[in-house]
Amino acid sequence: MSQAENAVRHYLDFIADPSSIIDKARIASLESELSATTDAIKKLHVTAALEKAKQTDGQAVRSAFVAHANEYAIANGLPASAFRSLGVNDIALAEAGFDLGHGRMKGKGKGKGSANPRRRARKVSKSSIRAYTLATTETFKLQDIMDGAGGSIGTVTLVVKELVAEGAVKDLGSDPSHNGRGRAPKIYSR
Repeated sequence: MSQAENAVRHYLDFIADPSSIIDKARIASLESELSATTDAIKKLHVTAALEKAKQTDGQAVRSAFVAHANEYAIANGLPASAFRSLGVNDIALAEAGFDLGHGRMKGKGKGKGSANPRRRARKVSKSSIRAYTLATTETFKLQDIMDGAGGSIGTVTLVVKELVAEGAVKDLGSDPSHNGRGRAPKIYSR
């Protein structure tokens, strides 16, 4: 399997089920090592390695996809629409170098051929947004979830509010580094 195919496969698996990219064999090995050791320092290191192994690094998987997907698509004659049908959003495809052929987009703008047209969010299930959010390991804003998982601001907001209510996500308040127009976006963490 080529590096490009591996990167595409991992990202598609991640989109379908973020937990699928966790190395279960490594986790089992570390759990076994942890139960067998009596040395406190070794336990500390193995525990840290186990915690790291249980987390998914969606950003690394996405970055590898962006680096290799277009190369893989060209070599195998795959159109962007095939990736879209499996849940890859246009942002990831554009970053990967796909020609999305949008040209002039339909929708509300300032007039024909507007430089700033409005686009509809790609329809994504709440469960996909939830899985993507739960796989996020760094602090995030709602826009980060929309960029990664897709979905409208309303759906993403609803899912994140549900996760906050469940205690699975923490609301860290407004972004203190915001200095642009409008209200500062909220920051969240797992």
